[in-house]
Amino acid sequence: MLVFTNLTACSWKNSHKSPSLVPVFGVLCDGTTFEFFKFQEHGNSYTFSRGCIPGDPELFRRGLPISTPSNPTVFLKELRIVCETLFDIMLQAYILSLEAFRNRSVESSKKLKAPRKSLVKWEGALVLAHSASGKCRRAEESRINGQINEANSISQEGIQDLASR
Repeated sequence: MLVFTNLTACSWKNSHKSPSLVPVFGVLCDGTTFEFFKFQEHGNSYTFSRGCIPGDPELFRRGLPISTPSNPTVFLKELRIVCETLFDIMLQAYILSLEAFRNRSVESSKKLKAPRKSLVKWEGALVLAHSASGKCRRAEESRINGQINEANSISQEGIQDLASR
């Protein structure tokens, strides 16, 4: 599978730049459906996942579909779901990257026997990123429950967390 090969190559390249292995995320679109992938090495083994959560509706088990723009309302609703999914994946990848840099700073601090100045900043950025992720997911729950104003307010708070890092 081409996606697997490309994700493996990206992981190999990442492993030469950092001692902590960060997962590689991939998105594949054939023009009608978006598929999401994750590849992560664990020493001599690996996991390769396709973005399907147990219990997903049948419609989403083969990726997120997107219609032709002939019906603008349907198209925009589907596009919103795809965009929010992409944003969430990027936010999770950002969090994992912050954790990798924080862990590297922790290891350097141990070698130096003193905390690095950057460690506090990595920790602070991580707290804000986790907060933003939680708020964005809560905002989606509010939107699903029809609480649009609350959803907008919570998502703005999440974006402010990211901006203040």
